[in-house]
Amino acid sequence: MKFKNQLILVMLITVIFVLFSSVTLARSTFSSTLLETEKSLLASESHYIKSTLLNTSDAKLDDYASAHDIRITIIDDKGVPVFDSMSNVADMENHFYRDEIIGARTNSDSFSTRRSETTKYNTLYSATYFPDVKLYVRTSTNIESLNIWDSRFIRQLIPFSLVLAIFISIIVIILIELINKPVKELAEAAHQYRHGEFKVKTAIEGPYEFARLSSVMNQMATDIEDQINKLTDDRNTYSSILSSMVEGVLVTDQNKRITLCNRSAINYFGLDVTEPVTLIGLFSDIKFDTVVSNAMRDDVAASYIFSRFENLSGDSAKIVGAGEDRTYQVIIAPITDKGNCTGSVLTFNDVSELKHLENVRKDFVSNVSHELKTPLTSITGFADILVHETLDDVKTKKYAKIIEKNSLQMKDVIDDLLTLASLEKDNIQIEMKVESVNPIIEEALESVEYKKKDKNITIEYEVQSDLNIYCSKPLLRVAIINLLTNAISYSDNNKTIIINTKETDKNYLISVKDNGVGIPKKDQDRIFERFYRVDKARSKSSGGTGLGLSIVNHIMSLHSGSVSCESKDGVGSTFTLSIPKERLDISILKDKSKALYPQF
Repeated sequence: MKFKNQLILVMLITVIFVLFSSVTLARSTFSSTLLETEKSLLASESHYIKSTLLNTSDAKLDDYASAHDIRITIIDDKGVPVFDSMSNVADMENHFYRDEIIGARTNSDSFSTRRSETTKYNTLYSATYFPDVKLYVRTSTNIESLNIWDSRFIRQLIPFSLVLAIFISIIVIILIELINKPVKELAEAAHQYRHGEFKVKTAIEGPYEFARLSSVMNQMATDIEDQINKLTDDRNTYSSILSSMVEGVLVTDQNKRITLCNRSAINYFGLDVTEPVTLIGLFSDIKFDTVVSNAMRDDVAASYIFSRFENLSGDSAKIVGAGEDRTYQVIIAPITDKGNCTGSVLTFNDVSELKHLENVRKDFVSNVSHELKTPLTSITGFADILVHETLDDVKTKKYAKIIEKNSLQMKDVIDDLLTLASLEKDNIQIEMKVESVNPIIEEALESVEYKKKDKNITIEYEVQSDLNIYCSKPLLRVAIINLLTNAISYSDNNKTIIINTKETDKNYLISVKDNGVGIPKKDQDRIFERFYRVDKARSKSSGGTGLGLSIVNHIMSLHSGSVSCESKDGVGSTFTLSIPKERLDISILKDKSKALYPQF
């Protein structure tokens, strides 16, 4: 039920109750007044009769009783009636113990009301004892007439009460409507506030209490709107920060259920945000789960490093991923509220590239040490022989040639390392312009002429329509020379090497095909790493440094191009240089991504 209807109902019930109580009280008061008036009249009659009529004849007492519509009874001090205006005293009982007589013996005037055995009506009795004459004078009257007056009073009072009730009800309804109007306006405003419409304002001028409440609600709406706007701005800021973070962020509750995650975490771990998941269910790493539990229990931040590949974590990810696993460093920060741990925040930083670069550095240092140590050992050994032993000219010359050969090998390694270092410089200045590819290939062929003669290898190159490539001529020549040198080194005597050039819609292609030993499938992804060799024994005998293809890879990267390999073990290999036709800015050309540092 609405408040208005409840208030009207309560007020109407109150009005009816008050009017009913008032009518009842008025009726009671009216009846009491009539009765008291009758008592007073009867007592007066008793005193008048004693003083005036007591010594007269019975006829005069009868006349007086008839004239005043009362009954007169004279009773001696023994309770025996000696006169009665309505009955024969001989037939009357002793009245000594009648209530009014008993009362008269202790009080001057005594009254009682009962049904008269003589008249059969409700009768009011008044008795007065006069000691000087030792008589009781009792007067009585029929009080049935009082009921008539009471009925008349009620009949006149009820219509008035009904009119008054209607009038009061109308006034109550009007007053309630006046009160309900501002209440309704305030309720409507509160309803709008509930739905976030804080621009709604109330303008209630009275009554004073409602006007004050309206002012307070308006100010409250303004304050709440400001707070919500501030919270919304803060939430949007935090959400933007969280979403833009490269690090993955997971928030868990005290049961380690994930309750919040950012975009990076979803991308890292393939999270389905619509399904509840626990840490152990996501990572299946008991050790990691234990570290998180300990951090939450001890309220101390902790860190952990683990690998992940698809849905696998830890050692399983490393084994199955075979180099494609990702390494994450996670920082666990407990969330506490009043000394109780309510959850944790886990920040995942992908350190795979750092781990990869660390492995590259370690491998590079190891390979450089190995490549320089072998010839340096030979140089040191034979130099020691030359210094400390007496040798003939033939042995001296032989040992000197060995020292020279190993020195040149060290020089080649150092030269290639310097070339790589120069290609990797951020401030390297490369002059690039449109160059004809045929002269570049011819110069490369001249550079490897002496090598192919030693193995009687034929290099076929049919000059086609010349390609005009936007490139660095010296670097492209170096790249082609390195490919030709590798093809000669890994081909047997009397084999043929073929060079082809062509263009596609987007790229210029230069390929070098040999009929050599080929490259196993498992090694093809690693041949562009520094110092990586498929057949280490053959590489040593060929005199290579192990850096040629790495240099080619860097040169292609500087041209925003690529180098690829197609090979079958024991059949031969084809290396293809791909250079885009679109001219790119040098800052884009120097991308040192995975193309330069393949995964170990």
